Amino acid sequence: MARTPQEHEAILREKKSEGENQLYFHLQYHPDDPKACTIQELWTEYVSHSPGELPSAQMNNCWGNPCGLDKLVVAYSRPLNLRNKFSVRNIHGRGRPVSAFLAG
Repeated sequence: MARTPQEHEAILREKKSEGENQLYFHLQYHPDDPKACTIQELWTEYVSHSPGELPSAQMNNCWGNPCGLDKLVVAYSRPLNLRNKFSVRNIHGRGRPVSAFLAG
C-alpha cells in the first residue's frame, strides 16, 4: 500500500526528531572490542541514567540549553583490508577515452 505524501513527510519528521536525541559513537570494528550492546548498557548506566543524577536528556549544556540525549548509537566501520591497500583504481588515468574504443 502506497503512502500519501503527507504520511511520508510525517514519517520523515518523526525520524528526524528522533535522530536529534541520539549520540553517534563511530569506531572501527575490531573483534576483540566489546559488543555494541555492552557499550550501550555502560552508557545508559553511567552517563544517560547515572544513579542519583538527572538523566542526560534533562540536563543542560554549558550554554543552558537542554542536552536532550537519550540514546547512544554505536556505528562501526570496517577496517581496510588487503584489497583496499593493493588494488589500483585509477579511473581517470592517461590514455584514450573508452568511447574511442567503442565508436564504430
